[in-house]
Amino acid sequence: MSPPIELAIGDRGPRWFLIAFLVTQLVEVPIYERALRERHSAPATRGAPPDGPPTADKAHPRARAARIWIAFGASTITHPIVWFAMPALTVALLEAAARRGILLPHPGWNTIVYGLLAEGFAVGVEALYLRAFRVRRALLWSVAANACSVVLGTALVRVLG
Repeated sequence: MSPPIELAIGDRGPRWFLIAFLVTQLVEVPIYERALRERHSAPATRGAPPDGPPTADKAHPRARAARIWIAFGASTITHPIVWFAMPALTVALLEAAARRGILLPHPGWNTIVYGLLAEGFAVGVEALYLRAFRVRRALLWSVAANACSVVLGTALVRVLG
């Protein structure tokens, strides 16, 4: 029998969830708010130019507040799933692979698999979310926001221990 599969992701309790959630929002909301400023007034059809210039509500305080709330919603949807469900899903997938004789060369790779699954999920869902709000290059914005929050979050975990 092989040893249990573990992920080197540290404490996943409520206290760290709140810290990670706050860091994620502090990093991703400004990025997504910027992306929302660049959206078009109507969704473009595939291969066609966008319908009109970018929206002109950039300076209006209520429009900015709305963009911030929309931006806040993106990782609010994904963060609890990444934090609480993805570790268990990753372990279940790795255990199923191990039962079939598929083993990773080093236990550290388990965490890499988790990162790829969790962040891939977050990037994909957040890009779809942004696309629903007519954000151009939604996937690129989502990759940028998530990469920034992962890098900063990982650095903070290393510092705060």
